[in-house]
Parts: sequence; C-alpha cells; structure tokens
Amino acid sequence: MSKRADEKAPLKSEATSKPSTSFNPLLILGAVILTGGVAYGVYVLARKLGESGCDPPQPEEVAAGCASFISDPNLTLWQHAAPPLTGTADVQSLDIVVAFCNAQLGWLTAFTHSAREGLGVAPTVHVYSKCGENPTAFGLVLEPGTYTVTNLPNTGRCDHTYAFHLADRTRRQTLADVTLFVKDTLNPDAPQERVWGTQIEGHFSPDLRVDERRPLSEFYEFTLADGFACLYDAGFRPRGSSHWHEIEPIREYTIDDYSNGQAAGFLSPLRPLGAWLDNLTSEGDPVASRQAGALWPVCYGGNFGAARHAVIRQPSRFWHALELSLGRGPDSIEEGHYAERSWAGLMARKLTPPETRSLRATTAEVMSTAACPLCELQGQLLSECGTPAAC
Repeated sequence: MSKRADEKAPLKSEATSKPSTSFNPLLILGAVILTGGVAYGVYVLARKLGESGCDPPQPEEVAAGCASFISDPNLTLWQHAAPPLTGTADVQSLDIVVAFCNAQLGWLTAFTHSAREGLGVAPTVHVYSKCGENPTAFGLVLEPGTYTVTNLPNTGRCDHTYAFHLADRTRRQTLADVTLFVKDTLNPDAPQERVWGTQIEGHFSPDLRVDERRPLSEFYEFTLADGFACLYDAGFRPRGSSHWHEIEPIREYTIDDYSNGQAAGFLSPLRPLGAWLDNLTSEGDPVASRQAGALWPVCYGGNFGAARHAVIRQPSRFWHALELSLGRGPDSIEEGHYAERSWAGLMARKLTPPETRSLRATTAEVMSTAACPLCELQGQLLSECGTPAAC
C-alpha cells in the first residue's frame, strides 16, 4: 500500500539505520495496559462460559413448566400474530407465493395439496426465480396451468419478492382472497431450526428452539381466523414466548454486521427500523408503528399467510414504496431484516386496549440485549415459563 502524500519517509543515515537501545516508557506502559486488557477479557469470557451455579434449563423442564400456560384457553393471543376474528375469511381464490433461489422444490407438491385441503380451494402457485435458475430443474412438479414462473433481479431476498407480488396484485386489483408467502427453503425434510444458546451465552440451552414450525392445519386455521398468521410459532410451544413485542426495541433495531460475506451496500440509508418504517408509512397506515408503548407482532423466519382484508390495510402505493426500498440491491440488505420484523405489524389487526392489557398482565419479562445479546429477539414478550435462566 502506498503512503499518503502528507507522510514523509524517514531519512536514511548511519545514525538512524542502527538498532536503537533506548526504551520509550509510554510504549512500555501501553503494552502493559493492552496485555492486561486482553487477559481480563479472557478471564471474563471464561467466567461467562463456565460460571458455577448456572445450569442451562433442559427442554423437558421448560416443557413441563410451560404445559399449563400453553393449554390455557384465556391466553389465545400469546400464540397468534393477530387477534382472532369472530368469523373466518371466505376463500374463493388462493395464491401461494414462492421466493425461489436455488433450493429444492420437491416439497411444494405436497404443500400445495395440503393448502387445497386445508383452505378448500385450488391454489395458484407463483414462483419468483431470483438467482437465474429454472425451478423445474430443482424438483418443481405441478400440473400445467396451476403455476407461473417469473424472473426477478436478485435483490432484497424473499422480502422483495413478497413486496413485488403485493405491489403488482394490488395495483392490478387481482389480489387473491388468501395468499401464502413461503421461501424455497420451506422443506420438511430439512426444516428451519433456530435454537437458544451460543458459545458465549452458556446459560441458555442449545436444545430450546427459538421458533417452531406449526402444523399446516393450524397455520391455515389461523390465517382464516386471524386474517394474518405466522408459519412459525415464535417458540410458543417450546418455551411459552409470544409473537408480540414492545414497539420501542423494534423501532430501535439495526443490524450492523451480517455475517454472510457481504459488506458493501448492506446498511440501509434510513436507520434504525423506526425511521425506515416511518418513511414508508407516510404512503399508508402506520398501524401503531409510531405509538409509544404499543405492542407489535413479529413473524421470524420469512413465511406467513395473509387474507385480502389484511393486505389492503395498506394501499397499493405503500406496497410499491416497499418494493422500491427492498429492491435497491444487493441481494441481502438491512431493509430485509427490517421488513421481516414489519410484515405482521403492517397487516395484522390492531390490538384493543383490553387485549393489550391481557398480554401485559401475563408477561413476566421482555427480551433484552442483556438477556440474549446475540439472538436478536429484543422486545419479545416472555411468559414466566419461558423466562431465561438468570446467571
């Protein structure tokens, strides 16, 4: 690497070329401080990893403690991303939107059949190919006329795909009564698995799942009854946690370092999430996104279902603005993580004051960076049975 123009090269002389035998006290002091700091850091990490008297909770212990909580019929909201409606949606048309890159799609045949049985109408599958691949070469086997394939630029990952579909369908007024949004990695033979615990967070058990795939029958039922449903249950069964979050930690969310080998172009021009969302919802309905003290539902995992009446809570111009934001490129951008935490709140029915009080009354703790620095679930409501063990 060349030197800066304002840097001067040392003059070579007999005096300067000989090795020096003098000692700089400041350099010695700095080395001592640096060595001490590293040693202390190693000590703290070792203590955190092996702290005595802090045994990770076992999954069976948590399940036993959460059993009565999970089965309580008065806690319906804890496993729903939207308050259930009194009736169910009338489904005459059903779309399945698949964000496809290069994962196997053989599972889609059974999923489509299951959706037909669960929702009572034959679906149309819309595969959006973002990595230049032909989905039929990856196991897509569906009857002709029951699916479409659309090539899109590889920007914004699955969230851009969903926004593109919603912008296009609401603009043309061809939105289905129910739309299921799924990633190509939704493979029951290799299911998503996110668990508690890292090498640093020794007080969490690595066997406690962060979220768990719902039975498809339940997913369809919740989509019809709530208007919006997450395919993953946010860990309600494994640890009694909720889709509902305090809005303030969600609004303050940023992700400075995403370890996917990509650095350039990842950070959003608008940060944190709240600033990004406020800018977008100037084109639509903020749906409590700016309301201090509000509770906000979050679907992790990128798979969810929405009825038409949930989608049109936001006007077509909003979905178009979201598509543009998520399409700025490259394939993985910070805005995608913002969108993941926004889909449910943008489409789900708003809580009533009694519903909010009910959720808060049964909340034992709110997930914080102190409780789980690396799991990125900040703001999530936790029940007593799902509260992390203290160390």
